[in-house]
Amino acid sequence: DYVNSRVQVFKEDGTFVQVIQCDGRATDVAVDNEGKIHVTIYNLNHVQVFSPDGKTHLDTYSNGRSYGIAIDDEGYIFLSHHNDYLHVLSPDRKEVKLISGLSTPKGGALDKDGYIYVAEYDNKVRSLGESVPDNKLGLLSLPFLFEFKLVVSK
Repeated sequence: DYVNSRVQVFKEDGTFVQVIQCDGRATDVAVDNEGKIHVTIYNLNHVQVFSPDGKTHLDTYSNGRSYGIAIDDEGYIFLSHHNDYLHVLSPDRKEVKLISGLSTPKGGALDKDGYIYVAEYDNKVRSLGESVPDNKLGLLSLPFLFEFKLVVSK
């Protein structure tokens, strides 16, 4: 909930559970393998980390103006950034890779095979994975308009 600086939590059947109040404009959320909730706060240039129950603010880390976030099973953090890059952070939050060639990436997702999908602001979804030679981005033609969050079913 970008306007109200919060994350609203619902069960799969749509039943409301709770609100996690953030310190700024929440643009995306991801849960790591320990159940911790990571929320990108675009206007304050950081990511807030909350306890698995969402009640305790545990940590804050910076990585500039990130829109989207995804976390893989090993704890690597993928942040889509306003500077047209995808930043990859190690589980201890050190930058280990910078993926270029994007156009205003807004959201990202990972599939079970380790492929990365990035939703761009200008109606494109790009994929990066083992089948893409030399780590170059491939373009998928999908019918999205101004995509901000992308989810891949596992």
